[in-house]
Amino acid sequence: MNNINLSLLFSRLGFGLCLLTHGYFLLFRGLGSGFSSSADLAFQILYFSAYFTQLLCPVLIIFGIFTRISSATIFAYFTLKIYIHNPKFWLLSNSGGFVLEVDFLYIILSLALIFGGSGKYALRAD
Repeated sequence: MNNINLSLLFSRLGFGLCLLTHGYFLLFRGLGSGFSSSADLAFQILYFSAYFTQLLCPVLIIFGIFTRISSATIFAYFTLKIYIHNPKFWLLSNSGGFVLEVDFLYIILSLALIFGGSGKYALRAD
């Protein structure tokens, strides 16, 4: 069985729901006090784009609306986040994985959706 559209649907649903839980937490708890401590322009862009990237983009991806644009936005956000927060991203954690393992997974899934699109099972197929 070879159904790329079904795999894109499950990728969209899983990716969108996982990222939306971060957005839900962000909506009710905020970004934290240490997040906005820098006056650097890139840091401020990251700070204000967090709400858009973690709340609106996952909803668009789940429903298959502007999937490629939303995935590109998420890719840019997490790439900038890794660059700003932890430039030594290759370090391993105490459990043996990358320090920023979840961020890498979001980057890889966003790349998959950028190149794959939304598939046939979407409100607006890319």
